[in-house]
Amino acid sequence: MMPPVQLLFLAILAPTLLLQQPVKRAGGQAMVALAGHTDNVYSLAFSPDGRQLVSASADETVKVWDVANKQVQRTLAGHSGPVYGVAVSPSGRTIASASGDKTVRVWDAATGAVGRVFQGHSDAVYCVAFSADGTTLASGGADATVKLWDLASGRERFTLKGHDRQVYGLAFAPDHQTLASSSSDKTVRIWNVAKGQTRRILRGHTGEVYRIAYSPDGKLLASASGDKTVLQWELASGKFALVLHGGSDPFYGVACSPDGRWIAAAGDDQLVHLWNRTVQKEARPYVGHHTAVYAVAFSADSKVLASAGEGKAVLLWPVPAPLTGNP
Repeated sequence: MMPPVQLLFLAILAPTLLLQQPVKRAGGQAMVALAGHTDNVYSLAFSPDGRQLVSASADETVKVWDVANKQVQRTLAGHSGPVYGVAVSPSGRTIASASGDKTVRVWDAATGAVGRVFQGHSDAVYCVAFSADGTTLASGGADATVKLWDLASGRERFTLKGHDRQVYGLAFAPDHQTLASSSSDKTVRIWNVAKGQTRRILRGHTGEVYRIAYSPDGKLLASASGDKTVLQWELASGKFALVLHGGSDPFYGVACSPDGRWIAAAGDDQLVHLWNRTVQKEARPYVGHHTAVYAVAFSADSKVLASAGEGKAVLLWPVPAPLTGNP
């Protein structure tokens, strides 16, 4: 995610993506955009069953989409600022959203009712993540802190301090005891959730680190950065390998497919990139966005990839078959 001031400037200048038109990609296939937001889309998350897709936008709303019929099921309104981050609980019953209004809201996914409003950050909140056991919600933002919230009691468990600039990304490991955070201080921190302490600091990026994503086995972490790279970290050793290089363009969003075969990333070059972890090379990118892309997310069955950004529309792409190197 770019800093809010830069995003506002770009939003004024950016051309609007034509909605409800077939979206071409390399390979000749096409899918239809999900149209409904009226401003930039910053974050995406699928429900565990893959039937719903949740999107967060600068239009101050969260939308829940029916993936099968490509329609909005409901719009969650209540924030008084841009919504930068969104997450769906492992059970699929709860949605969390992070906003520029300095709050985190927890919604009932079935009814759209607000369950809790967490207040504690002193500045905009950019990201949220649920633990794998669904008991803890993490939030991070412009105040350079990460907060851990107990969902049952509504109380704050810890404030994790260590980053010295904005926290843009959060991801829980599958063990629900380990949390990763990414920051504009160019680092990724790995935290012990139970103790509220830093386990490791990952250094290697030379620019702001935006979003991050764990591999399904929790052994690897992917990070997207303003230094125009996506890195894959081996967490046992702290070593990293270059996965994608954006040339002259930064990467903002990154996701790992649940089947462990793909890393998706996107940024200023308007493409959605796919890295095939099986054959260790980049597949042909998806072409369809006309402006910067901020978010990517895989469905639970790894068959659908969603992407969104400045163009306001959310695009859905078919993920290639496992044994083919190119989509």
